[in-house]
Amino acid sequence: MIDDITITGFRGLDGLHLQGTSKYNLIVGPNNIGKSSLLESLFLHCSPLSFLVLLRLILSRGGSLNGGPHSIFEPLGWFFTKKPDMPDTRDI
Repeated sequence: MIDDITITGFRGLDGLHLQGTSKYNLIVGPNNIGKSSLLESLFLHCSPLSFLVLLRLILSRGGSLNGGPHSIFEPLGWFFTKKPDMPDTRDI
């Protein structure tokens, strides 16, 4: 069970800290508040090196791999907050 969690730099969640989460089994709130992002971050945390988990998240957000083998990397930008000092991935 997860009792405490801090999420930084994942989608719209930056600096989110939840305590006593082992008591939660329902997440509610208005639209576009971050409920799905919270669940996606937990999903990734439990399987950090799984390509299939990343693929499932990308496809669940309407992403596609139709653009060729490098098209997997662009949707990853949906998940992780870009820091101001990071280069644009299109420049690499």
